[in-house]
Amino acid sequence: VVSMAFLLPTLDSPCDDLPDIQDPRVSIRPIALPMCVRVRRFYAVTTRAK
Repeated sequence: VVSMAFLLPTLDSPCDDLPDIQDPRVSIRPIALPMCVRVRRFYAVTTRAK
């Protein structure tokens, strides 16, 4: 299982700094600013789930 802990710093980073996730279980890519909050919530939930 790939650790998702490296995602934690992105929660406080600018939206355009969200990483291009290679984990096949995570299909999120850096996306438009209006979706930033939802993406950050997804990252937080995903990280806690691990």
